[in-house]
Amino acid sequence: MEGEASEAEIGEDEVVVPVTEEEVVVGKRPVVKEEVRVRKDVVSDTETVEEDVRREEIDVEDETKRRGI
Repeated sequence: MEGEASEAEIGEDEVVVPVTEEEVVVGKRPVVKEEVRVRKDVVSDTETVEEDVRREEIDVEDETKRRGI
């Protein structure tokens, strides 16, 4: 009787057999590896600069005031 199933094994009842598999989950997360310290040094410096400069002047006549007079 090898390979034959009895009526007790085959019936109208439903048998659910879960099938599982292994799944690889890969992720990244931030991890503190080292620290960097940043520092600012304030430096003042005075420098004398000599250069010729020219000067320009402009005269503007405002005619809006003359019309009202």
